Amino acid sequence: MKFDFSKKPATTDTSASSGAGVIVSPTKGDGRGNDLHSEKTGRFVAKGSAGEVAEQEATEQSVKQNNIAKYFTRLSKVYEAPTMRNFMIHRQKRLAKRMAGLSDQQKQNQEILRPYVKNILDSSNFTIGITLRNLMSVLKDGEYKNQFATGTSHGLLSRDRRFRVSESFFGHGLSSMELGTKLEKNGFMQSKKIKNYFEEKSGSVYGGYSASQYQDSCKISIILKKKELADRTTYCFGDSLNQESSSRGGILPQKYTLPWDIGTMPGYMDRILNDAESTKGMLEKDVGLPCKAGEDFSGDGSFIECQYHGPLTCDLMSKVVIGNRNYFNSLGEDDRKKLLTLLNQRGMRALINKGDNVSLEEVKLDESGNIYYTTYESEEIDDD
Repeated sequence: MKFDFSKKPATTDTSASSGAGVIVSPTKGDGRGNDLHSEKTGRFVAKGSAGEVAEQEATEQSVKQNNIAKYFTRLSKVYEAPTMRNFMIHRQKRLAKRMAGLSDQQKQNQEILRPYVKNILDSSNFTIGITLRNLMSVLKDGEYKNQFATGTSHGLLSRDRRFRVSESFFGHGLSSMELGTKLEKNGFMQSKKIKNYFEEKSGSVYGGYSASQYQDSCKISIILKKKELADRTTYCFGDSLNQESSSRGGILPQKYTLPWDIGTMPGYMDRILNDAESTKGMLEKDVGLPCKAGEDFSGDGSFIECQYHGPLTCDLMSKVVIGNRNYFNSLGEDDRKKLLTLLNQRGMRALINKGDNVSLEEVKLDESGNIYYTTYESEEIDDD
């Protein structure tokens, strides 16, 4: 038998693929038993029909498209809020003005301090302090609202002052307090590490800023989903309300996802930037303690305040941390069950001080509706 060596052997099996773009090599594979090769990606894939390969590639493409869609959805929410939109428009101008006022040494010190500050921000949760009564309203309505909508506040109840501070921060251009519901919602950063969470003295012994000032408070912190909110969250060291009467000339808010903004506040920050080594030592000592860092950096507020822009719905909330175990247990059984039922309906979990001020338990309802406790194993309060 004679062979015609001028003809090349067939390398494609057209019967196995109806336009799926898969080459089946009769002699070669990837050395691991995989003999299907994608024209698109150039990768060998596991044995199977050409249709399976096409389906896999279609799935990958679908995931990419979904991620792109989610990105633009988040972006639209960023610019949907007038406070955030105006902040982003004017941010660069404010930043340039601030940087122009720094000496070369201060700019160098700012770069030295930047990773330490960023570490504190990244090791913190986005949270909101709230009373039990107001938490129940949030869970029923499905959304956290500011004092312009509720007429109540966990901090200072002063619509006029809040409006002026928001305008000075973000230049939102809203001319009527009737539009105040579109303004930012205020919260704070709290340490993820449980031992730090109990150590921090942020207006109260446990549970977050100002919690102990209210008799009806269950000392509750709502843990927010940081990844979902990072694009539309700004922050400042200390209480934004103090900027009005401050001789420092106001606090410059910073966007969480723009780390190069770190350390660009006027006044008090000048002193810190003039002595970077001592500040670095302070930050190394207080790593993971955002409330302590907030006090050290601002001099007038023992926390890092967060401003959340746009809607703050329950699907952006991960769990609640109840710092006062005795208070929770003193509630009637029906009230406790009602709270846990609403949390379950919103897909949120409830953590509670175990009583030793160093660890947490998770409070749940069993299938029969009875309350029980399980040990929360993690050393950190995650926000997913």
